[in-house]
Amino acid sequence: MIGYREFIYIGEPVPKIDLYAHSVFVLQLQKALLLSLVEKKLLSTSQMQRIMDELERKHIESKQQPGKIPGCCL
Repeated sequence: MIGYREFIYIGEPVPKIDLYAHSVFVLQLQKALLLSLVEKKLLSTSQMQRIMDELERKHIESKQQPGKIPGCCL
């Protein structure tokens, strides 16, 4: 198991992630989280696929409906 590591960022200020402008990034991040849950056997492959399908569907819907947060299931 990997031990706890702390990183201190000393560069320029990190820009905020805007859910509208970075919707593809947010969708890929959500997929990566699901894959890590499958790898840890906390989620089955079929469960992951159903959730991914729903995330992608909501992402597509949000592009068609302005004002809705892209890739967000809330």
